[in-house]
Amino acid sequence: MPDPYQKPAANGPRVWSLGSQGSQTGLTRCRGHLSYGSQKRLRFLPTFFIPNPPPPPLPPFTPPPEFEVEYTLDNSHSIRNIVKDLSESVFELNAPYTDYCLRMAETEELLTDEKVRRRITDGFILKIVKSPSIMAREMASDMVSEDERVVKRTIFLLQKYLKEDEFLDEFLAQGGLVKLQNIIIVGQGNTLAYALSALQTLMENDHGWENFSPSFISTLVSIIVKQNLVNICRPATAAIIKLVTADASSTSPIQSYGFDVVHNSLLAQSSFLPTLVHRLSETEYLLQLHSLHLINALFRHASDRARADFIAGLDALGMRKVVARLMMSRPAEELGKQMVEFQTLLVWEGHRRKRGGVDVRRKEVERALREIWESAGVEQESGMKWRVVGFD
Repeated sequence: MPDPYQKPAANGPRVWSLGSQGSQTGLTRCRGHLSYGSQKRLRFLPTFFIPNPPPPPLPPFTPPPEFEVEYTLDNSHSIRNIVKDLSESVFELNAPYTDYCLRMAETEELLTDEKVRRRITDGFILKIVKSPSIMAREMASDMVSEDERVVKRTIFLLQKYLKEDEFLDEFLAQGGLVKLQNIIIVGQGNTLAYALSALQTLMENDHGWENFSPSFISTLVSIIVKQNLVNICRPATAAIIKLVTADASSTSPIQSYGFDVVHNSLLAQSSFLPTLVHRLSETEYLLQLHSLHLINALFRHASDRARADFIAGLDALGMRKVVARLMMSRPAEELGKQMVEFQTLLVWEGHRRKRGGVDVRRKEVERALREIWESAGVEQESGMKWRVVGFD
């Protein structure tokens, strides 16, 4: 069976995009123009789906002469019916109509039933292209291409399409997440930045990232420590924040991570916390913002077992003085909110310690009590030892 997306012969089936009317408008192929009063009409120009990259390279392709087809769009019809009519009745395409979708030409935004009624007005430009599920299959395949340029371009486009449910579901079904993780593990430069941004976009969804391995989480932590570029550190930091907050107390459907899962990876990177605190003193605003955001997330979600050591680590690094200096520099609104959050957490921790019980079996507690008693220099009274120095 011939591939319906290959470039057709001269008299073969054609795949169409919505096109423009008139050359003086400056619009090109693959675009459509809605006009004519209250009725919405579309004009179409031909275009073709050509494999990317074409194996082997094809000679330069000269498109057929441009011509126009007029189409009236009825807002009361569903997108499915509109695409069906365009593909079967107007253009007589070989592929099933379910293999196509409509997108906004300028933004590539997928057109849905809601957007047809809410967004489409006279003068809007659209195009008909492959459906999200077909694009997901092709892009998942391109991610393992031996051509680095194909991989980089595919990862760059992922950032946009992973916001669509149909694309995401098919991408996950094709093993796309595992392929994306592998690229992050070995990637460098722009490829790594694009891959991390795509991962951040994927993690905005409420499914698909439930099973990150400890080794991959360690990779994200290592990237935060070893990389300095904002476009790499920012999405990696955002991913760790999502993992820290995805615990049993989270309102998100994903509750399989939390502080303890990430903490194990943090322990393997002794320079992790010093790196975050140091970045608060740098001039790069986004690094400051995301570093403080991650510190606050760790602070708020730290387990009882690890909280004391975490706070002690911050104090040893002079975290409170760093935040105080930032407050004096008149920070931007978002950074200011994170500073207030940090101060709120400090107050909350003080109240928690004041009202919480003391486990005298812990070595650090036993040592502190001994120092208090020795410093008090009072004589022990039977049964009243700790009340003498102020304990209830």
